[in-house]
Amino acid sequence: MQSSPPVFFISYVISDSEKMNILIEGGDLNPPFVEGTRNIARMHFLELKKRGHKVIVLTKRKGIIDRKKHKKIEIIDGIKYYRWSNYLDLYFTYKKLIKEEKIDLIHIFAKGLRPPVYMRFLKSQKKPIVYTLLGNTFWIKRDRAIFPGFMNGVDLLVETSLPVYESFKDKEKIKFMQY
Repeated sequence: MQSSPPVFFISYVISDSEKMNILIEGGDLNPPFVEGTRNIARMHFLELKKRGHKVIVLTKRKGIIDRKKHKKIEIIDGIKYYRWSNYLDLYFTYKKLIKEEKIDLIHIFAKGLRPPVYMRFLKSQKKPIVYTLLGNTFWIKRDRAIFPGFMNGVDLLVETSLPVYESFKDKEKIKFMQY
């Protein structure tokens, strides 16, 4: 008998009774799926698809690990991947996807913080934003100054490092999820 999959933190904002169009964004979510960020994001978007939600992935066009330039649009395991080449392309691709794919929720998987201007742009799209900050504690020293502006753009921050999670004073919009 197979055990049921874990209840993901995304359950804080997604009801299985109401199917959603979910945009998953990350720097490099391309195959091969050989490291943490990719595998964690992939585990989540495959589970969401299995639960009946429409999942769209937005990622860089050139893979970091394999250095391969991937197709601009591709379907892998029944999930549509859109890829961007530069930041201007990212901006226009985001706008296009939110409108054409009728996105209900944006979920970002990253090892560090996005700049406040980036988060303000996303917030201006008037969609809930879940941000999963994965593992690396380096960002505490590097990005702590931009953290207040960053948090203004996020509806829920999911932290995967217990020391980082414990460093937050205000945990109202922050959940801890260990992998």
